[in-house]
Amino acid sequence: MKQVLINIVKNAIEAMEAPGTIKINAFAKGSGIAISVKDEGPGIDETIIHKLGEPFFTTKQNGTGLGLMVTRQILDKHHAKLHIYNNDKGSTFEMDFERIDS
Repeated sequence: MKQVLINIVKNAIEAMEAPGTIKINAFAKGSGIAISVKDEGPGIDETIIHKLGEPFFTTKQNGTGLGLMVTRQILDKHHAKLHIYNNDKGSTFEMDFERIDS
């Protein structure tokens, strides 16, 4: 999970063209929990938002396109889903974790 947060926060930092705020929140959602990372960058073009997480797809000049793919794989192993939303200012990456009874 450490790598997931590193990848998402790093992307948020790199997305912001000017100084801004990144907010990380954890909250109850349904029978599980969610963690959201909200940035104040330019947001994500709606025409490419569905491609985020595909291997080797990147919008960065020096990116590999593997960070969000690895993030999704880690989340899958934890039975979690990643949702990406545009805000009035910036984007929110929300990780939803379902409750697993042992």
